[in-house]
Amino acid sequence: MTANNSWSLTGKTERDILKTFRFFLLAFTEGSQSHWETAMSISKGEYGLEAGREIGFAMLRVLQSVREARSNSFLFIHPGCEKCAQSLLDCERYLMQAIRSVFEGDTSAAQVPLLLLCEGADTSIVIGRMQELSAYISAATDLKTSPNITSISTSK
Repeated sequence: MTANNSWSLTGKTERDILKTFRFFLLAFTEGSQSHWETAMSISKGEYGLEAGREIGFAMLRVLQSVREARSNSFLFIHPGCEKCAQSLLDCERYLMQAIRSVFEGDTSAAQVPLLLLCEGADTSIVIGRMQELSAYISAATDLKTSPNITSISTSK
C-alpha cells in the first residue's frame, strides 16, 4: 500500500483522531514503548481528563473491532514522522472516511470504506463503536463550548 493524498483530513478533530489512532496502533507493534500513554495524552489534552479518557477508550474499542474483523495487518504511518504523517495509507483513509460519515450521521456512506477496511467482514460492530466515539466527542465538544455544563455523565 502506498500513501494516498487524494482524500484529506478536515479540521483539528480528524487530525487528532488519526494521530491518536496511530499511537494506539504503534502500541500494538511496539509494546515495550509508552505509546498507549501518548495516545491517551493526546485525547486528554484535547478533551480534558474525564472526557479524554472516555474518548481514548472509545477510540481503542473502534480499533479493536476493526482488528477483530480483518484478517490482514492494518497498515499505518508512524506518527513520529511529521512529514510522513501528512499522508494516509489506504487502511487509514478507509477508517477516517468511515468515521467522518458516522460523525455526520450517515452510516450508509460508512459502509463502503468499512467493507474495504474490514475485508468484507460484518461491519455492524465497528459502526456501533464509531457511533459511541461520535457521541463521546460530540458531548465533549458541547461541554467545551457551553459554559453552563460542568461535567459529562458516562452512566447509561
